Amino acid sequence: MKKKRQLTDRLAGMPAPDGYKWISIRDLPKHYIYDGPDCYPWREVYAWLPVKTVAGKYVWRQRVYKRRVWVSYGNTPFHSEPLTEYATAFDLIKYERTL
Repeated sequence: MKKKRQLTDRLAGMPAPDGYKWISIRDLPKHYIYDGPDCYPWREVYAWLPVKTVAGKYVWRQRVYKRRVWVSYGNTPFHSEPLTEYATAFDLIKYERTL
């Protein structure tokens, strides 16, 4: 009986070239863009399903605040991803200087 051949990513398990190491884009420094296109400030919504707040807690079936920002990784602004953040009223008060 023949063994089935596994299809894997080409780079999975390969060693990095000499002098380099594989890094994730998430390891790069983050820059938040609050006033770009498709961004909006905090607005009040009702969370029917569980959402993760900026404090790291999951909340549902209550009023939360929601905003959308763009996150740019590394030193270049060309690779940006949208990010939706949720916060309770207490999170906004506690983290207002860092948000």
